[in-house]
Amino acid sequence: MVKERIDEPFCRSDLVAIVFGHRQAPLIKRAVAVPGDRVKIKNNRLFINKIYSGPVNQKKMRSTIKQLARYNGVIPPGNLFVLGDNLKNSRDSRRLGLIPFDLVKGKASKIIRSQQL
Repeated sequence: MVKERIDEPFCRSDLVAIVFGHRQAPLIKRAVAVPGDRVKIKNNRLFINKIYSGPVNQKKMRSTIKQLARYNGVIPPGNLFVLGDNLKNSRDSRRLGLIPFDLVKGKASKIIRSQQL
C-alpha cells in the first residue's frame, strides 16, 4: 500500500515509492540517508553518518560517488539516498544517484511479497 499524500518529512528507514518517467509501477526503496546526512563510500563499504551500512561495489557507483562529492558527501535538501532491501539485485541510489523528492510519490505502509499473493 502506498500513501500518496506525504505530510511529514522523510525519515531514515521510511519505505518510499519512486516513479521514473512513464513507468507504471513504482519502485519501493528504503530511505537510508535524508537531507543533512553524510554518506561515505570507502573500500567498497557504505557509511551513513560514520556508521557502517553495508557492502557496495564502488565500480558500479562512479556517477553516484561523483554526485556525492559535489555536496561533500552530505545529502542536499530535497534529496534522498535509497537502497533496495534486496541488495544483490536492486536499482537504487548506488546506480541511480540521489533521488529528488519530486520523484517520490508516497510512502509504502505495507509490502506484499509475491509469495503472499
